[in-house]
Amino acid sequence: MKTNLLLIAAGIFLMACEPAQVRYTQQSPEIETFKSVLKAYNDRNLEGMNAAYADTAKIFMNSSTKGVLASEENAEGLKGMEIFSSAKFDFADDDIEMVVTDKGETWVNYWGKWQGTFAANNEPAEIALHITARFIDGKIVQEYDYFDSSGVDEKYQEIEAMAKAATDSTATTPAM
Repeated sequence: MKTNLLLIAAGIFLMACEPAQVRYTQQSPEIETFKSVLKAYNDRNLEGMNAAYADTAKIFMNSSTKGVLASEENAEGLKGMEIFSSAKFDFADDDIEMVVTDKGETWVNYWGKWQGTFAANNEPAEIALHITARFIDGKIVQEYDYFDSSGVDEKYQEIEAMAKAATDSTATTPAM
């Protein structure tokens, strides 16, 4: 009788146990979706980038509290690449993780580098960054990008200043 009671109790205990929800991983469909965004950016594929975002998804840059629709931000980002002969996100599997918060929200975090080459002078450019993206039903609904582009901005200003100086010197040189 005691054995039967113990078996019944053990059975109830085992049935009551649910498999633990994965709260942290480096392998998930959301991570693969996020990687597809990085790859689409590297390929300058706007449609590929936008496919990963919900229609109402917003991207927030650095401390901005006003998000921009992902489709608009992605288009602007690709347009801004015109000053670079090459531009890409450098990423590896261990740079990306997925977490499920205590509230049940799914976020993918990426730490990595953006690398480019200025078209005007072939100088390299690099920005360390962190991106965190919230997913619902397999789509990105919010994205926060954190980076310091001041070094790249300074290099670009130098390139513009040199181009302006070259233009000014040819405009003021008297014709012979």
